[in-house]
Amino acid sequence: MNKIAVYLNRQISGNAFDKESILEAYSTDRSVLKFMPKIVAFPEKTEDVEKIIKFIDQLAEKDYKIPTGIWGSGLDATGADLTSGLLISTEKMNQIKEIDTHDRLIHIQSGVTLEQLNSALSTHGLCLPINANPKETIGGLIANCPTDTQAAFFGGIMNYIERIEVVLSDGSCIQTVPLKKASLVKKQSQDNLEGKIYREISKLIEENEDLMQKLFITQDLSGYPSVSRCSQDDGKTFDLLPIFYGSQGTLGLITEIILRVEPIPAVPYHIITSSNSLQSIFEILSVAKTLSPVELLLFDSEIFKSAFELGKEPSLIPKKILSNKYIVQATFIPNHFNKTKVKEFYDSLPKSTRVELNDPEEASSFHELSNPLYIYLNKSSKGEHSPIITDVHIPNVELPSLIESLTVLEKKYNVKLNLFGSFATNIYSIRPNIKIETEEGRLFIVEFLRDFNMLLKIHHGHLAGGSPEGRLKALLTNHDLTPEERKIYTSIKNIFDKNNVLSPDIKLNANPKTTSTHFRTKVNKTIQF
Repeated sequence: MNKIAVYLNRQISGNAFDKESILEAYSTDRSVLKFMPKIVAFPEKTEDVEKIIKFIDQLAEKDYKIPTGIWGSGLDATGADLTSGLLISTEKMNQIKEIDTHDRLIHIQSGVTLEQLNSALSTHGLCLPINANPKETIGGLIANCPTDTQAAFFGGIMNYIERIEVVLSDGSCIQTVPLKKASLVKKQSQDNLEGKIYREISKLIEENEDLMQKLFITQDLSGYPSVSRCSQDDGKTFDLLPIFYGSQGTLGLITEIILRVEPIPAVPYHIITSSNSLQSIFEILSVAKTLSPVELLLFDSEIFKSAFELGKEPSLIPKKILSNKYIVQATFIPNHFNKTKVKEFYDSLPKSTRVELNDPEEASSFHELSNPLYIYLNKSSKGEHSPIITDVHIPNVELPSLIESLTVLEKKYNVKLNLFGSFATNIYSIRPNIKIETEEGRLFIVEFLRDFNMLLKIHHGHLAGGSPEGRLKALLTNHDLTPEERKIYTSIKNIFDKNNVLSPDIKLNANPKTTSTHFRTKVNKTIQF
């Protein structure tokens, strides 16, 4: 075992390893990339993380820099949770510390998964209404801040975080809390990294008022646009919390969280319909959106055909629905809106291409409808349905023309581009089948990403619209930033991490040459969602 791993094991209550089999297990995530870490550490508490980062900072001050990344569940699709240096996994930081049922608040460590959290909350009739992979950690959901398919209705992860505990790049620990003017001034007077952050981030915001207004409404999550949300109530309150949304471990490592939760909502019911006409399906989606659905999803039916071949054809869904080109699923919660309008919407759909699942006992049938997507993503075939185009933002008004434009790329690359996603949130994904183990497949990734991003910009979309850029998307999004945006984002990174050791080669500092030499050469065994 190398000297650094031995030293860390002496300092922390968790463990650090440099065993090759462990390093290999943490060298790939959901992305098409592979980075072999030199050490993987498993802290068990905030104090462990403080000691690790303080040690890394001390080495950096002596000009020996070890890139340090954070790993939640290893489900990132852009390679943001990979590193060639020290990888800190929060898997052992999975304690639910307190549940306050009266105020609906819960205190947890950042490694608690969504599944673990909602399982514990369910006994109290509560939940965190986020429709993400249940294996995602809450810390990872904050650091990546994905726009889940129910975010238009429930508000997404940002709507439920009260405060977080963060270990900064020098090993010190802070807790975010809304500060009034007097408290902010007191923080700014501190002679430490926390004080510096409060002073300089406040100054950046004040000196870039026009840019802050632009970033506040942007649909692009690349960089640190949430800095625009730190100054609140017309400047009367200041809170650092928003700047960590989508920061992907580049500004600090989240260790503990206090979040607000909600009563478990009523059992939803679903309306499923389809059409071969893109115009018709767009009109259906537009009407359904006005009725405040919990979810409003669009699928290319090609996605389902893979599953049908393996016997996964939903039993309660008419074959006419499944045979059309486009499938829509609208989900509603009873008693939240005018039922008459929803019934009118349902009755307006062609009888042969509609079905309503409103009985709780039919939930299994709805599960049958969602299963094909997982089968499609994980189907054994020549290559894999790689997550290179995930969570992109497409304005609804541009959706029909963009879908039609995809046929040009299909012909150019001789590959099916089956789109699926949320009309309610404007976030979509495409999973082309790639022979990742071949040089041609890896070259395809770079060229296709470039061409798709150009197409997306023509239609006023954003590659990092539903989740941050990480490594892979950053190869393109960094070029799309304005000089003004790049300058302020670079300043933010330097303020928080002057030695550039926290995930230094993702987001703004993603290096095309480095990334292109780290494509996987084997099909990913990780189950895709």
